[in-house]
Amino acid sequence: MTHDWNDDGAFDRAVLALSTADDSEAELFIYLSDATNNRMQLALHKKNIAWVGGLWGALPSITTNGRGSLIVNVANDSIGRNRWSQKLTIAYRKQVFMVAGYTYMARDTLNPDYQLDCDVNLLTGRGIKNAKLFQSSTKAMLLSGWSDAAIHKDCQ
Repeated sequence: MTHDWNDDGAFDRAVLALSTADDSEAELFIYLSDATNNRMQLALHKKNIAWVGGLWGALPSITTNGRGSLIVNVANDSIGRNRWSQKLTIAYRKQVFMVAGYTYMARDTLNPDYQLDCDVNLLTGRGIKNAKLFQSSTKAMLLSGWSDAAIHKDCQ
């Protein structure tokens, strides 16, 4: 995935790769360009950014949104009765990568009445869970310090 996150006029690169230590985890590498010498430097390496299920419907991916933020997509849409998807919105602000948003959706394939939809803007603290607004105490944080435990209390 390429994008000019540092606004120097040259493309930067994000790579999602299978962990060499644990094949059920993915690692994220973000390289920033240096337009003065046409080189890329590793700006961030985040281990265990995503779960890897190994089957179709359980493989992580990265995309960008309309504002240029990096989106890490993780899901289980193929294994067991509990299906879920998670999106981390990663923004480049003040020369650091931050987790700026979190989206989590879950459903139970054997209980059609159960559904969880949760979206939190960590820059403002505003969230919506199953069509009800809430204020999150969790704020945007450095991607290097992110773990799933940081947000799950709001989206359970």
